Amino acid sequence: MAGSRTYVRFDWLMIFMYIALVVMGWINIYSASLSDTAKGFWDFDQIYARQFMFIGFSVILIIFLLAIESKFYEKFASVFYIISLVMLALPAINTGVFVYQSFILESKNWDDFVIAQSFMFYAIFSVITLFIAGPIVDKLTSRKILPFMNVPSLFAMLILFYFDNYISS
Repeated sequence: MAGSRTYVRFDWLMIFMYIALVVMGWINIYSASLSDTAKGFWDFDQIYARQFMFIGFSVILIIFLLAIESKFYEKFASVFYIISLVMLALPAINTGVFVYQSFILESKNWDDFVIAQSFMFYAIFSVITLFIAGPIVDKLTSRKILPFMNVPSLFAMLILFYFDNYISS
């Protein structure tokens, strides 16, 4: 049985750098948010205590992920990457619109607050879409709907690209 023991090698330099970055980040949060109103170190009304709790949960999750056999990750890596790309497309597109909204306003010759006013409609339609999509996801399962998740965003970007009227915002 001694010969069947598996030896796991870790990249200790990477682990040390990760721990150092986490500790430095937590110290920055602690020093920036320290106030006289804190009742103690474990006062969860303070952001540094909540961040410390999150760090603790993350360490437990890391230990759990390291315990999984590497063959599992190799087997599902391509599926995970494809799903990640699909899931990250919408936040990336939204971030691009938010960051470059002044460029969009100038290129379309719109007033300064056209996109800001559109956020109200975005919020309303997001809630309506949630109520419509909920039963559809329950009926068809998310696995079947995932490939079509970014289609509404594609239509929105095409409308934004091809039309100059302020209603297209």
